[in-house]
Amino acid sequence: MDDSDGYHRGKRIDRLAPDRLLRLKKWGESLEKRIVAVDLNALQFAARCEVQMKSKKFGRDLISNYVNGKSQPSNLHEAAMAKVLGI
Repeated sequence: MDDSDGYHRGKRIDRLAPDRLLRLKKWGESLEKRIVAVDLNALQFAARCEVQMKSKKFGRDLISNYVNGKSQPSNLHEAAMAKVLGI
């Protein structure tokens, strides 16, 4: 299942423990601040992440889910975002 359909690595988001949901939300807020700090919008950021991933899709809707704490990125997506953000 894909991150954007209400699941977090195979587990429904609404069934995660409250502390886990809070961590996802805080992580998303942190991601949004970092994206703004490098002067990119979600579409530009997603496009740069997709280049890092080579043949994988990385859309603006995925960034929205991460920023809003609705899903957590896979290790592959996380690595691509870190490269784009210079982390």
